[in-house]
Amino acid sequence: MTLCEDLTQVTTLDLEVNTADQSVELLGVRLPSLQELRFVNSSIASVRDLGTSLHLLQVLWVSRCGLQDLEGISALPLLKELYAAFNSVSDLTPLAPHDRLE
Repeated sequence: MTLCEDLTQVTTLDLEVNTADQSVELLGVRLPSLQELRFVNSSIASVRDLGTSLHLLQVLWVSRCGLQDLEGISALPLLKELYAAFNSVSDLTPLAPHDRLE
């Protein structure tokens, strides 16, 4: 674990959350340099739950999070890597504009 006194400098975060109980919409506001976000043992119904302020996010891990849809992923314009295995996503249409995905 690395401690960082200035949250504006945090670029990577591992987080356990249930978005039905706790909002993460302001992560990008509090961590404006965030580039990699990993949800571990989390419950996230929709990418929309992440809010619209993760402008620099390039890597998103939401595997096994109970994810049901990708609506709201357009709010992540720099997204290059998406790890979303073992979820219940049936519509991949929201990924169409993401030509940066590898």
